[in-house]
Amino acid sequence: MKLLRAKGLLLPHLQHICQPLIISRILYTVSASRKFLSAELKNQMNGFFRRIYRYGYTPAFVVIKQLLCDADDTLFCKVLKDAHCLHHLLPELKTLPIQLRPVNHNYNLPICQYEFYKRSFIVCSLFNFNYQ
Repeated sequence: MKLLRAKGLLLPHLQHICQPLIISRILYTVSASRKFLSAELKNQMNGFFRRIYRYGYTPAFVVIKQLLCDADDTLFCKVLKDAHCLHHLLPELKTLPIQLRPVNHNYNLPICQYEFYKRSFIVCSLFNFNYQ
């Protein structure tokens, strides 16, 4: 990015390059192991995002936690559709005679005994999903 800037590429063009080249690749790499990232690694990534914001490569400050939450919500919205390849991993639908309170999905919440299972994508999404 510094080389492109030194060659005379304008800041708005650098911002358009930063999103697909840097941020999307980091998001793609980190999203699979999101629940297993250490706080130190998250702080390092936030520091990197702070630097690219300070240099003007992004128009807004990016936080890794928000990026990952948005990506998880987007993927879970797609998983809720019957045609998605991960749809079969969802638990059974709830059948209640009355609606107790508004919920974001109609699936039974699994009983989690192990920490590793609690951190899996489907289980975390069932507990933390915010339909938008």
